[in-house]
Amino acid sequence: MELSEPGRRGEPVAPQELSTRDERVAAELPTRRISPPSHGQQSMHNSRPESEQNILYLHLHLQILFVFHGFFTTGVAGADTAWVVDCEREMDGRMGRTEDRAMYVLVSSPSYLAAGVDETFHQPDGPLSLDPSSTVFHYAQCLFEGLKAYRDANGKVTLFRPDMNMKRMNKSAQRIALPTFDGDALLELLKQLVRLDKHWIPQELGHSLYIRPVLIGTQNTIGITPPDSALLYVICSPVGPYYPNGFKPVALHGTTEHVRASPGGAQVGTMNLFVVFKHEDGTVELVTPPLDGMILPGVTRDSVLALARDHATGKVRLPELSDKLVVSERGVTMKEVKAAAQAGRLVELFGTGTAAVISPVDKVGYEGEDVIIPVEADGMGPVSRPLWKELVGRQMGTIPSEWSVVVD
Repeated sequence: MELSEPGRRGEPVAPQELSTRDERVAAELPTRRISPPSHGQQSMHNSRPESEQNILYLHLHLQILFVFHGFFTTGVAGADTAWVVDCEREMDGRMGRTEDRAMYVLVSSPSYLAAGVDETFHQPDGPLSLDPSSTVFHYAQCLFEGLKAYRDANGKVTLFRPDMNMKRMNKSAQRIALPTFDGDALLELLKQLVRLDKHWIPQELGHSLYIRPVLIGTQNTIGITPPDSALLYVICSPVGPYYPNGFKPVALHGTTEHVRASPGGAQVGTMNLFVVFKHEDGTVELVTPPLDGMILPGVTRDSVLALARDHATGKVRLPELSDKLVVSERGVTMKEVKAAAQAGRLVELFGTGTAAVISPVDKVGYEGEDVIIPVEADGMGPVSRPLWKELVGRQMGTIPSEWSVVVD
């Protein structure tokens, strides 16, 4: 699948024209930075007026694709799906709203499965148009994923473990009765989008391009039923470090009255929870609740566990991390955390997620008092710090890793 230059809606572009036209599209895309250039770097300027910014759109037929085992594998007869690939420029380095966006629209017939894209067209940027009876509005048939693209010091662009995001998105779709899809095919589409917009990925350390694929049900009905049509669109937003001025530990509140998480509470907002205990025999235990169907199978969570286990077994050695580390997936309660804090056995507590990577915690309000969590001068702890350094090193390309998937 390849992307071509803007044309009028419905105007086909021959496959043999795609490669040369792609080069012109890439050259014409907006190239504004999200922050002033650092010393010694040139500013980038928007090379296209906003009126010419476009939207990339791929329209596929599920019924045909089911026969050919293409993107979507649903067997709903006559079902349609639309793919919108969109790139936004974030103004302040954090995920949120922005008024500057470039969107490109691509339409393809299923024959691309064998021979590549045979029809493309573009349409002007604008809001999504959905029927008021679309099931997403009435029964919340929607889901999203989150991953990042990084640029290393040599300009190479990579994605961090994107295969896990594709698998998790398919599981989410299956769980809420939305169509599933070919994760490898979507990943290739994401790579093409990132290649076109790679000059929007900031060069500064800690910056990245946040990528959010979204899948929503679009069948026009007010009946309660699995939708026979769906829309998948992708929003990209350049973002800065979650803690631009150094780590700032967060405070949490533990409640037994108004539970919004799984029974007993086992996550930190939108992040996964990790607690570190010190035991009498000198071992340092890294604990996180097990995946029981209610805990988000976070990519960062899995990465932290994999790195910690590799260190504990001697497969890799992470500088500064204890040689007596043990890793546990088990239940952990606020009573255990409070008792460990009172006994001086609580080492640290932190959350993990795509946005912040690792977010340290310095206190938890529980039963009318604050449970104080130890943090060091930089806001982190003796376990989270080396794990964070290793993770960020692999993401930014300073540490070679099979987890990094090269885009360009």
